[in-house]
Amino acid sequence: MKDIFRWKLEGVSVYQIVERLEKAGVPNPEQRKRENGTRRGNGAGKGWANSTICRILTNQAYLGHTVHGKEIQALYKGQKRERTSPEQWIVYPNTHPALVSQEDFQAVQTMLKQASMVRQEKMKASASVRSGMVDLFDGKLFCANCGKRFYYRRHKVDKVVPETWMGSYNCSTYARRRSQESCTNHYIRQNKLNETVFTAVQDQLKIALDCQKLLAVLKGSSGEANLKEKYHAAVTSIRLKRNAISQKQEQLYENYVDGILNEEEYAFAKQTYEKDYQRLTQLMEEAIQRRERFLESISQDNRWMNMMKTVKGMEELTQELIDTLIEKIYIYENGAVEIVFHYDDVYQDMCRSVQEMQEEETLGVSGKAGRTEKIEGMEAEQIENTEGKGAAVL
Repeated sequence: MKDIFRWKLEGVSVYQIVERLEKAGVPNPEQRKRENGTRRGNGAGKGWANSTICRILTNQAYLGHTVHGKEIQALYKGQKRERTSPEQWIVYPNTHPALVSQEDFQAVQTMLKQASMVRQEKMKASASVRSGMVDLFDGKLFCANCGKRFYYRRHKVDKVVPETWMGSYNCSTYARRRSQESCTNHYIRQNKLNETVFTAVQDQLKIALDCQKLLAVLKGSSGEANLKEKYHAAVTSIRLKRNAISQKQEQLYENYVDGILNEEEYAFAKQTYEKDYQRLTQLMEEAIQRRERFLESISQDNRWMNMMKTVKGMEELTQELIDTLIEKIYIYENGAVEIVFHYDDVYQDMCRSVQEMQEEETLGVSGKAGRTEKIEGMEAEQIENTEGKGAAVL
């Protein structure tokens, strides 16, 4: 701890102090507590955090004092734990040997206060610029490797006249340096992300238009009728089998009462029928779900199609558009962007259903006339090429 104060007095930044400690393999305070048994478990993250260094540099315990009342909490009142102001702290001086002198500790506090004032002045001067830089992806941007959220940063571009500001996103695991080994510097500029997402949205709108045309053509076709019949038949078939099991269960009890079956035979057969009945019940529920998903997917008013209709005609990226269309976005280390759209399951079902209807239609025409026909103005490959674009990787 003495080195941390000494380095700071020499003008070493908090970021550089973290690098020195990690390079030397010094365990952080949480790791030390677990090593000496004062705290159980193995939940301490690897490496040092900038916030840990700042807490050490302002902790009066290193002056030899014991401080109480830094946090307050009242569970019986429903009050969550929160930090108190230094004026509210209770300080018991000279309770243990000091690691740093009062003069060095005070000098560090002065340095930290001056640095804070400089930051505040810079923030004040750039407030109007930063307020105009809006993060449209708050809560939707994640690292593809560690799964943690991305930080949004507004920063000035160095050596550019006139003054230019830029927005960017970084992996929070890497930025906080809680576990440097667990992630790398995933980074993307705001303007690039905006452009990539808007291009993907335009592609989705084009796909929606193509799907709408295909569904309109296939509506009422033999392909649609054949698939509807198959889904209904699957449900009906399983229901009949389950009804047959139910009738056997009734007959089984009558045979037991009449003495045709003894107790052991009855118990064994009863258990077998119950298992079959439960299995068929589950199969029927799954078949009904498949049928409902098919019926929804071929409707031009399905959830995915309705969602796309609400943003049709939008000519720029807006908060409304992002919130309506996008569930989450993953950023890869190489800069690739994976966009997960809302109702992707409905979209994928629709693609499969349209392809199945086309195949059924082709089989029907082939059987009758010995030839296949393409839907006017639309290639069959269009639907195949749209498979998987609900979660686009760009």
